[in-house]
Amino acid sequence: MKLLQLMVKCAKRKHCELGVVFVDIAKAFYTVCHQHIITGLVQRGVDPHVIHLVTEWYKNITTYIGTKSLKTQEEKCYGFYMKPTRDSYTINDSPAWTINGSPLNMIDPGSSEKYLGIRIDPWIGFAD
Repeated sequence: MKLLQLMVKCAKRKHCELGVVFVDIAKAFYTVCHQHIITGLVQRGVDPHVIHLVTEWYKNITTYIGTKSLKTQEEKCYGFYMKPTRDSYTINDSPAWTINGSPLNMIDPGSSEKYLGIRIDPWIGFAD
């Protein structure tokens, strides 16, 4: 998420276009490498007892990913498009975006959507 914040700041500083889409994949948690989950928990300073529980939960578990097994949840997908004008920006001034034929929920200026526990605002990046 920090990358998103840097991208918004950089696009504004360089006065360039930026399109962002947040895609929600059904059961994506089950498609992540288990070791990456454990490493992420350690890096974030999660209590060692919790890390141990998660590690035990994944012991002797294998995940196989097939390309047809991932399904997007279009109603939970969001995006925004920033385009510079002479002295400001427009937000979402573009033809409609779609995912699997469904219109993408565009985040309007001054509003925000929650993604991975963080509120995202197209103008400022992270909203409080």
